[in-house]
Formats: sequence, C-alpha cells, structure tokens
Amino acid sequence: VRLGNEPSMADFAVAIIDRYQGLGIGSRLMGALIWSAVTNHISTLRSTVLADNAVMLHLTERLGGSVEPLSHGIVQVDIPLAGFPGTLPDRPVVQAYRRCLAELER
Repeated sequence: VRLGNEPSMADFAVAIIDRYQGLGIGSRLMGALIWSAVTNHISTLRSTVLADNAVMLHLTERLGGSVEPLSHGIVQVDIPLAGFPGTLPDRPVVQAYRRCLAELER
C-alpha cells in the first residue's frame, strides 16, 4: 500500500501460517513483493512488526534495512530498494526477485 504522504514509500506485510514457516515461502513472497515495488517506482518498503519477530528483523538486516523502535514491543522496519539487489548475497529473497525480473524481461 503506497503511503499517501510519501508516494515513493509503501507499507507491506507478509504472513505465513505456522505450519508453513521455515520453508522459504516468506523470502520468496518478499522477493516478488520487492519486484512489484521496484517496477512501480517504490524506493522504500515500510512495515510495523513486533520487536520479537526475529525472522523479520533478520530479513530486514540482510536486505540492508533499518529498524526503529516505536513503542514497547513494536518496531518500524524500512527496506531501501534503490539499486536492488545490488551486492546483496544470493539468498532466496534475491533469487525470487531475479526470477520475477527475468519473467518481466521475456
């Protein structure tokens, strides 16, 4: 969802039910989401997450993002997309992004 006061920024959310967590689905969804954001001129993805959501915080760190505390137990994550994927390691989220890009270029 594009933020009204910052049109180059979009709010995002990815949810995976418990029995499917840890299978790489979230990383692949994030790759597709990033591809969609980049192709729609979004420069930053933003989300509000629980401070104990270690998976999302780790993913944010791996993608070069930042984490800012908002209130007790809640943080805001920002993932910059300028130059994505750039020099990011070859992880599932980056692979998914590249697959989406390859499909677009066909």
